[in-house]
Amino acid sequence: MGTILRPGNRRSSFAIGMIPHDEVGLIFAGIGASLRLEEATILSEIVYSAIVVMVVITMLVTPITLRWGFQK
Repeated sequence: MGTILRPGNRRSSFAIGMIPHDEVGLIFAGIGASLRLEEATILSEIVYSAIVVMVVITMLVTPITLRWGFQK
C-alpha cells in the first residue's frame, strides 16, 4: 500500500476528492460559448448556464461529502 491509502481510509473519499475540476469546466464552457459556426455559437446560453450551475453545485457539495467520507 502507498502512503495515501492506509488501512481505515475509504477509497470513496479519495474518489470524491477528484470530482471538482471546476476551472477546467469553466474554461471549456467559455471557449464553447465564444466559438461560432455559421453565425451561431457552439454552446447556447441555456447550455452554458447549465454548465455554470453544475460547476457551482460541485464546488459546494464536494467539501461536504469529503468531510462525511473522512469521518466514517
